[in-house]
Amino acid sequence: MLCAAYRCLRARALILNKWSHATRALSSNRPPVSPNETNSTAKSSLSDKEYKIRRKRHKTTTRLTRAQSLPKQTVSWGEGIERTLVKDETASEPSDPASSPKPWAHVKNMTIYKYQPSVHEEGWCKVWENEMASGDKPSGGAPFTMILPPPNVTGALHMGHAFDIAIQDAMARYKTMRGFDTRWIPGCDHAGIATQVVVEKSMAAEIGDSSRVRSPSNRQNFLESAQSWKAQHEARIKHQIKRLGSHLDWSKYVFTLDEGYRRAVTEAFILLFNRGLISRKKSLITWCPALQSSISDEEIDMRMMGDEPVSFVGAPEGFKSSLFGKMFYIKYSVEDSEETITVATTRPETMFGDVALAVSPDDSRYQGLIGKHCINPVNGQKLPVVADSSIKSLYGTGVMKLTPAHARLDNEIAERAGITEKPVIFNKDGTLNVECGDLAGMQRYLARDAVFAMLHQQGKIQRVDRHQSEIPVCSRTGDFVECLPLEQWFLDCRPLADKCLAMRHQIQVFPGSLERIFVNILKNADDWCISRQIWWGHQIPAYSVSVGGEPRQRWVAAHSPESARKEAALLYNCCEEDVEVQQDCDVLDTWFSSALHPIASLGWPDRIESDDGWRRYPMDVLVTGKDILHSWVVRMCMMGAGLTDKLPFRRVYLHGLVLDPTGRKMSKSLGNVIDPLAVVNGSSPVAQPQDIVGDIQGKRVPWSLFDDKLPACGADALRLGIVRHLNNKAENIRFDMNVVKSSLRFCNKLRNVTKLLSNTHETTGIPIYHSGSIPRNISAFDDWLLSKLAKCIQRCEQNYENCYLKRIADDLIIFIGLFSDVNLRYMSTVSRVEDIRDYRAPLKRSSVETSGYVFLEILKLAHPLIPFYTEELFQKLRYRFNPDTYEYESLTKQGFPDHRKLTDALSNSFMYEFNCRSKDLDSRTQLIDSTIALTQALAKEPQLRTFSPSTLTIDSQDFRLVLPSQQVLAHNYLAREKRTISFVDGLDVKQGGSRETMGLRWRMVEASC
Repeated sequence: MLCAAYRCLRARALILNKWSHATRALSSNRPPVSPNETNSTAKSSLSDKEYKIRRKRHKTTTRLTRAQSLPKQTVSWGEGIERTLVKDETASEPSDPASSPKPWAHVKNMTIYKYQPSVHEEGWCKVWENEMASGDKPSGGAPFTMILPPPNVTGALHMGHAFDIAIQDAMARYKTMRGFDTRWIPGCDHAGIATQVVVEKSMAAEIGDSSRVRSPSNRQNFLESAQSWKAQHEARIKHQIKRLGSHLDWSKYVFTLDEGYRRAVTEAFILLFNRGLISRKKSLITWCPALQSSISDEEIDMRMMGDEPVSFVGAPEGFKSSLFGKMFYIKYSVEDSEETITVATTRPETMFGDVALAVSPDDSRYQGLIGKHCINPVNGQKLPVVADSSIKSLYGTGVMKLTPAHARLDNEIAERAGITEKPVIFNKDGTLNVECGDLAGMQRYLARDAVFAMLHQQGKIQRVDRHQSEIPVCSRTGDFVECLPLEQWFLDCRPLADKCLAMRHQIQVFPGSLERIFVNILKNADDWCISRQIWWGHQIPAYSVSVGGEPRQRWVAAHSPESARKEAALLYNCCEEDVEVQQDCDVLDTWFSSALHPIASLGWPDRIESDDGWRRYPMDVLVTGKDILHSWVVRMCMMGAGLTDKLPFRRVYLHGLVLDPTGRKMSKSLGNVIDPLAVVNGSSPVAQPQDIVGDIQGKRVPWSLFDDKLPACGADALRLGIVRHLNNKAENIRFDMNVVKSSLRFCNKLRNVTKLLSNTHETTGIPIYHSGSIPRNISAFDDWLLSKLAKCIQRCEQNYENCYLKRIADDLIIFIGLFSDVNLRYMSTVSRVEDIRDYRAPLKRSSVETSGYVFLEILKLAHPLIPFYTEELFQKLRYRFNPDTYEYESLTKQGFPDHRKLTDALSNSFMYEFNCRSKDLDSRTQLIDSTIALTQALAKEPQLRTFSPSTLTIDSQDFRLVLPSQQVLAHNYLAREKRTISFVDGLDVKQGGSRETMGLRWRMVEASC
């Protein structure tokens, strides 16, 4: 007990002494052991262990202080490429890299004490961009082609775009390393309605009158302003994409309003028009009164209406209506009877457009009323009572009023009932028309109050209940949308969808659950309204025809007015001089031009007929979010099938939506959008709030949801964090900054490994870089490490092929942890051996060479995920260990590791510890696996955690701890200060103190006090 108490007090005193000494050193800025102090003076007052600790602390402090005092130096990497380095004035001055053929000639003078992405990432962006621009890339292999989903030109990239870029860039770099002729095509979408809205707002602010913006004489000024807006934001988007390290072929960049793209859109319209798939007809469409244009379902948000008063676009400032979020119960009188029927509705202002009342044929309450008429209380019109099985008896009162001109469901029921009358009550600007009598010209938000007052005065209001409902709102303008029957251009999607279904074996959609949705969308394809009443976009290449001044009913589609006149002259059998044509002022839906992106980006209809075009079509992979499966992916497939008789992609990978930490969709209207470059470069809410959170409605998310300050994590950490967020079921993703910070620490671990390998090279003189050659004479431990590497390479290759990037990231993190925890401890032990008689001496060269080889293979495996720092470390190692023969060559040209080649080499390698060549890799690795598991378990024994002098005796015969590699591992895990380890062939069980762990007998004898 006295010995135990003495040891406890001594350990406590030593810890307190270290803490107080560190505190004094920090406060006085004085190193623990001054250089002026002689070793004899220091050693006389300190123990050996304390002296070593103080000297090590002093060396570290000196290095850091000296590094901070070194002046900065800007070094050029080549034309237009610069980098700020720490200049070591004691080292020899490097040659000017700008004039040197070696762009990394300054690496040997570079001193970086921690992972600093801001130092190297910008430079590598320009190096890779110059490489792609010069055409210096692998070629001759099988083609691999992708397109980057074109971001809208209206603003900046958000985190959803960053997910697409990180996933696709990993696939592009992997395929390039595998020797494929990779082409990843960038592009940008003109975003018709979104750009129209923002440019109109900008021009209205300049002019001071929003009504003048849409005047026909102002169209050219508007287009010039839109082009200026496009150029400004296109440059920012390109910078963001490049800063994330994308391996894009910028020479193939396409913008959806470029001349070549316009030709493709016009050609597609003419072909589909001539086949009878595109026609102009009057039908119900979704209309935005504020935009004065038809819109698609993709531009609609559902807004929940509750008890709060509602404001309207275009309403007087401060005006709000309290009659939204209500259910009105209105009494209709039955004709020639005192009986009434109650109808529940949320829109009493649409009663002017009612044509009938519908009930369920199974509802006993109203069976006697079917066929009779009721009186509309707002205009006195007679409304027939019809039966329809789609009416739900339990919803409301079981009676539905039919307004077929302003609701699709009402229109379908009216058509089934044979009702042809469909009165329209709204103008295009959202005001009531002459059908509404005295209320004509009144805005919708005022009409509800007026109709309610009229009904209340007549005593027709039975009651008003609170009712939460979702109302469709235009996502671009915020205005409530309406259904209106208007003449528009429509594409009949049914024949195209049937053709896609017949070719469904040509495409794979991942995950499988979304493939079923993909097929269902095709099976339910319907007419698509493709015309928009705006100016920014592809003007519809359709012309109205007049012959001899008389307008004709038929339209013609052509590339130009001249060709349109020729078409019309042939159509009406007249002279061209008698024909006048006028092009439609409307433009095509943005999704129509986007649906042509795969074929237009390859030069269709001009160059896709060339060998290179058809060689790359269909494209190999598309990666995008599942939210645009219907609006973009399906439509691209229909266009590809209809225009080229091939589906545009072989595989489609869909991922979930990127949500904020609370589970809400990232949206500018919610103010929770994160700019990816804010994570890359770091930012704070005070310095750059617009980069962190977008806001167009003055809303901001609390910073506690993200972080008080976004650290500069770098593109590598962001990309690795992104792939670690992914899942194989396309489930929505809650973006977590902690995952990115964890990825940042992983990148720093790579730097630590590089530094240790470099120090080991300098100490031992054994080269690390071997141009990919596999060590031949290896120890049992090195054989174990290479076998683990071979299995890791095999898993990574399979997961890269299947786009399971999260599994790759997890495998690499686990393997690097194993490499750092086990191998580097092992290598550090054997590399310090100087005596050739030491049992560890034969392991020295084998361990250092194997560690270097394995780490370089790890850099190749991780390069598609974290390209910047792996390129940095790879070039640094190549130059440092081969300064005379170094020539820059990108890591993507080094080839992807081949697990088959490594496995074959292991089968033929000579393991001198076994004195054999064994092809049974599993049995060879089991021995080291068991040794590591055993020693780790043994290290957790309570008796082995003491710091006191002791001797640990292990029975090597029981568990075959007889190889030098195994004994090194045992020393790494079990040896402590003033503890020795001995191995005996058979430990006497009868001796006192013998214990057993996992079948291994051992005994520890403590020295007496």
